[in-house]
Amino acid sequence: MFIRATETLTERGFAQAPRLFREARHGGDREFLRRMRVISFAAMRFIMAGAGAIGTAMGGYLSQAGYSVILISRPAHSTAIRDRGLVLRTAKGILHPRVTAVNSPNEIQWDPGDILFMTCKSQHTKSLLDDLRNAPRQTPVFCFQNGVRNEEWTAAIFSNVYAGLVQISATFSEPGVVEHTRNDVLALGKFPAGVDDVTAQVGAALERAGFRVTYYEKAMPRKWGKLLVNLNNALYALIDTWLQLAYTDPELRSFLTATMEEGLKVIRAAGVEIEMGPGEPVAEEFAAQMARGAFAYSNPLELPPERRTYPSTWQDVVMHRRTTEVEHFNGEIVRIGAEHAIPTPYNSALLEMMRELLRRNAMPGIFTLAEVQQRVKELEHAFQ
Repeated sequence: MFIRATETLTERGFAQAPRLFREARHGGDREFLRRMRVISFAAMRFIMAGAGAIGTAMGGYLSQAGYSVILISRPAHSTAIRDRGLVLRTAKGILHPRVTAVNSPNEIQWDPGDILFMTCKSQHTKSLLDDLRNAPRQTPVFCFQNGVRNEEWTAAIFSNVYAGLVQISATFSEPGVVEHTRNDVLALGKFPAGVDDVTAQVGAALERAGFRVTYYEKAMPRKWGKLLVNLNNALYALIDTWLQLAYTDPELRSFLTATMEEGLKVIRAAGVEIEMGPGEPVAEEFAAQMARGAFAYSNPLELPPERRTYPSTWQDVVMHRRTTEVEHFNGEIVRIGAEHAIPTPYNSALLEMMRELLRRNAMPGIFTLAEVQQRVKELEHAFQ
């Protein structure tokens, strides 16, 4: 179940706190604001741990809205920001948010009003959590990450964990320069379930920063829905294409659909609850609409390169990083499929071919779609 933010609280400058939080407080707005004493709205400081393109974009918008922001990022990125400042390119113009950039959590003096956003890739979560062990255990931690295991790993260390879902796209132009290419939608909910005052406060801050925020009483099913879509990220890197074209080309979207349908079969067999985004149909119909071209774009080939959406897996390959999230996307489906004796030729092919790409330290486009399709056929026979 999700709750859209619909109301405005003006007494403390809160923007669009959800109706749910007001109606749950029998004393009205004054009582609601008193209950939100855990963190002062003005005192919140946002720490983006593992600030790549997405974390940097989110932090940049929060800074523009007046919040103090610290980015924990790779040395090249943080050095560029310290030397020249952050550049955030958006559809509405170029922004220069004022943020603090550090290389390690050990450089931070933790404050009571700190809110920690985990924005690293799933393959880096455990090592980053080790680096964060000096942070106060009660610090609210929002896992704005793809994959479905980050929250449980984080909850082993921190006592206040929240699921966050990102439906924006951003890419690195160069260290210190990030391009926000698509969407402004985020979702929040407490882990493993529920909503609370901190959810409302953080959501209000994000809305103030310009994001559209949805609040979930059960956020993890929504993250499984995002996983279903992310199963196709590997294909973009393998054949070097972008989202708008893949959603439009009939042969490409047929492959996307088959990959999702296979993943959905595994998720259903495991008894996992799955939910797509607000306004989207149930998962089976979502895949069917994909096949019919319901999400196609007009003239995707005419999009300039900076406005094309390349998933982070593609970006990791371009940057010659040694790991990607495919182990936590397609790998998740392959592992669960094996447990339930369900063949997974599509997800296995994507997983295996991505491993080969990384071993060869290759750039996107090392394979053709026909080669990926052939590997699927070989695995279909192997699973029989």
